[in-house]
Amino acid sequence: MKATILIAILLITAGVTISLAGDLDPRFEVVWVGTESDQVEASATQQGYPPERMEAMIVIDPKSKAFGVLAGLGKGKYEATKDFNGSKLNFKSHLTGSGRHQLTLVLSADGNTITETGFGTYPCKPYACTCSIKGTLRRKGK
Repeated sequence: MKATILIAILLITAGVTISLAGDLDPRFEVVWVGTESDQVEASATQQGYPPERMEAMIVIDPKSKAFGVLAGLGKGKYEATKDFNGSKLNFKSHLTGSGRHQLTLVLSADGNTITETGFGTYPCKPYACTCSIKGTLRRKGK
């Protein structure tokens, strides 16, 4: 009987933890602005280039777990993957063409900045190049 109660308590606790881990921090819901760096690394299939810095603007909707890129590499709307939690939003895509293919956005403890790291496809000539994406964005207006 004690073992059954203990197992029930553990299952209930685990269920609460899992449901809480799936909620994205509502402080994500603002417009984020800053500078990002896109670096094309040299490899057997592409020539390396110096980092390209550009202004970025991203808006995030915690309810739908989607984000939009208004300025920067790969403008458009993106859906987050299911492995998001509290202060971290992940994105992964298998689409081809220029834009973002894998990205992690992490909210700072004070909720005023996010850091982005990931990979995308940069418009090189004659073909697109794989690039790393890094940036720090702050709340617009701060």
